[in-house]
Amino acid sequence: MTTLTTVLGLAPLLYEGSSQAEFLKPTVITLVYGLGFGMLLVLFIVPSLMAMQGDVGAMVQSAKRGLSSRTRAIALPTRVAALGLVGLFAVIAAPVMWTGAPLPALAGVLPMLNAGIPAAIGAFLAAAFLWLVIVYAVTALSVGFGKRAARA
Repeated sequence: MTTLTTVLGLAPLLYEGSSQAEFLKPTVITLVYGLGFGMLLVLFIVPSLMAMQGDVGAMVQSAKRGLSSRTRAIALPTRVAALGLVGLFAVIAAPVMWTGAPLPALAGVLPMLNAGIPAAIGAFLAAAFLWLVIVYAVTALSVGFGKRAARA
């Protein structure tokens, strides 16, 4: 509220045409735009970042619970998914990041990896998505068959 009133109070000086006001214009411009930009950051960007931080924190806690669970039906798919993601990163993205070139065997199959790091990260994300869908589907099917066998 105070920032808004300060910006609105200084706004008439921005449009004043007298020679006496010309002396103050650089300071007024700096204050008005600085306060306005700061107000937008504080009101919109900071709360958004804090909400995203909370969401990421919840996902990290969920992953930790999944990896350290004593229940086999939870821990096994989580660990398989995590190890698969680490392996995919090590094969697809890491060589391009470290050496600038993909693994020779992989470059023949995926020639787009020769385009550099962004292409390698894109290929990794696509492969990671596919891997996680496969792990999810296999887990869902095994849980479904397990429930069906338990009913019979």
